[in-house]
Amino acid sequence: MKNSTSLLQLVCCTLLVFLLPVALCSRVVFPTDANLIDQTCKQTPNYALCVSSLESDPRSSTADVSGLGVVLVDIVQAKSTDTLNKINALLKQSPGDQALKSCARFYNTVVEALVPEAQQGFSLGNPKFAEQGMNDAAGEVGRVKMVSLASLL
Repeated sequence: MKNSTSLLQLVCCTLLVFLLPVALCSRVVFPTDANLIDQTCKQTPNYALCVSSLESDPRSSTADVSGLGVVLVDIVQAKSTDTLNKINALLKQSPGDQALKSCARFYNTVVEALVPEAQQGFSLGNPKFAEQGMNDAAGEVGRVKMVSLASLL
């Protein structure tokens, strides 16, 4: 039960990392799958984003709670990589932009260190390790928000 609680906390922390909306999926989820997704997502700060994210990946239909965590970490990796690529493209247009440089450093940390840490936690069967990686990733994204707000002042 303790691992399930840790995994639910991981799912919660993982959702904090999202900056871009996830496209809604049109596939039908079987009732038992929907129930696990529903119960898991009710434990998160953004229920709708959690559900749409999990339903967008076909692996969720057969996943247990740990598998849902893996799906969300993979989604975080894809979204973070996409965001980092967009930041780097903007940096090519404005190479002196210090706020963009800071954001690139934060997202690089997420992509290169924190997501792999979370993935390793799952592969080693250590959800607390995975949770820590996603908590740290959420912190990095929070720093991006702070830098973005500060650059507007």
